[in-house]
Amino acid sequence: MSLGSPPKNGGVTITQLARKLDLSVATISLVMSGRWQQYGIAQTTADRVKRAARGMKYIRNAMARNLRQLKSGLLGIVFPHLRNDWAHRILSGMHDVILENGKIPFIISHGENAEEEAKQIDTLIEHRPDALIINPIVKGLPTYRRLRSLNIPLVFLSDALSELPDVPCVGWDPEEAALAINHLIAVGHRKIGFVGIEDRRVVARQRLQVFTKTLATAGIRARKRWIMMMPPGADMEAGIRSALASTPDRPTALFCVYDDCAFAACESAARLGLRIPDDLAIATLGDSRAAGPMAFDLTTVAAPIEKEGEAAARLALELISNPNRKHASVMVRGGILIPRGSSRA
Repeated sequence: MSLGSPPKNGGVTITQLARKLDLSVATISLVMSGRWQQYGIAQTTADRVKRAARGMKYIRNAMARNLRQLKSGLLGIVFPHLRNDWAHRILSGMHDVILENGKIPFIISHGENAEEEAKQIDTLIEHRPDALIINPIVKGLPTYRRLRSLNIPLVFLSDALSELPDVPCVGWDPEEAALAINHLIAVGHRKIGFVGIEDRRVVARQRLQVFTKTLATAGIRARKRWIMMMPPGADMEAGIRSALASTPDRPTALFCVYDDCAFAACESAARLGLRIPDDLAIATLGDSRAAGPMAFDLTTVAAPIEKEGEAAARLALELISNPNRKHASVMVRGGILIPRGSSRA
């Protein structure tokens, strides 16, 4: 079937619709793409076109348009997990930007499994996405390198890999972690531990640097044995419990880089008979629903997650429009400290 021939579903082409209404093809196109007001087309004309399009079973031929432009209109978005409400909030921030620019989100989640991620991305590539936005995992490096070799525009979300410095990243500024750390200091703690994931990603490492720098500014030395870096996929609760139990001179407070780390820290404290916050204060980042007062009641720094999602979508669109231009990474600023029961003075 040629691009201008009648569709097999019995509908009509844009040319046939224009002839029926005695209007130009351009007028029909502007009405059906929603741009008629910008070009001064009357409301009555737009209404007439839409009524006729419905009655004659006209379907805007997006496939033909995309073939001419060599674009699918798909924007691939790859999450390692759908825990808590992080992915939902990222997508909420992306939503309007994606739709306003005529893109369709193609969302996959691989359960932090590199093989599953590679398989799902292979399926996504078959649909010729215009760009990919990926929250990277370290073991996914071979897949990301392959995407680069295919010249598919790629944006890293929330963190980056040092092995691929040319891939721009949109993340939350790691300096915002200082809000939680300074809060623990302000309520009287000087023996503060760190809980994170040992995954070699750039922003994760920078948060550890912010931790040590913030303590040093307050005249506190970060103790190596209190820095608890858990391997990806490890039993985090058991790891934290073991680290706390094996340290006679244990910390009185923990800074956790993710809500999941803080949840595990709370479980560890309970199993060791430590009261929160009397024996162990905890502060974290993110403010997912489970961190709220009706659940873990964690002191946290609320992240601008929707803004992060919006910025990632905009950067992906820029890469699509200007694939040969070097694009800088974007660190979204802003964080709101929310003191709760896990660290009260």
